[in-house]
Amino acid sequence: MVVVEGFFDCLKVHQAGVLGVVALMGSTLYEEQKRALLRHFRSIILMLDGDTAGRRATTAIAAQLRPYAAVGDSFGRRGAAGSTGHPGRT
Repeated sequence: MVVVEGFFDCLKVHQAGVLGVVALMGSTLYEEQKRALLRHFRSIILMLDGDTAGRRATTAIAAQLRPYAAVGDSFGRRGAAGSTGHPGRT
C-alpha cells in the first residue's frame, strides 16, 4: 500500500498504475488511520511530499508503523517490522 499526503497525489499515483494508494489528507497519521492501514496491510510505502514537513512526517509515521509493518519510503529508506530502518540497527 502506498500512502501519500493529499487527494491530488493519490489521483496521480493511481493514474500512474498503482492501484493500492491512499491519501492521509495531510502530513499526520491519526490513530484511526494507523489502525485501518495495519488491519489490512503489512507492507507500506510512504510517499509524502519532499518538503521539510513531508520529510519530517515520513520519519515520524515510519517510526509509528515499523513495529507492526515493513515500511519503505520514497527517499529510498526501507525497514522491516521491528527494525529502525537503518542497516545494522534494530
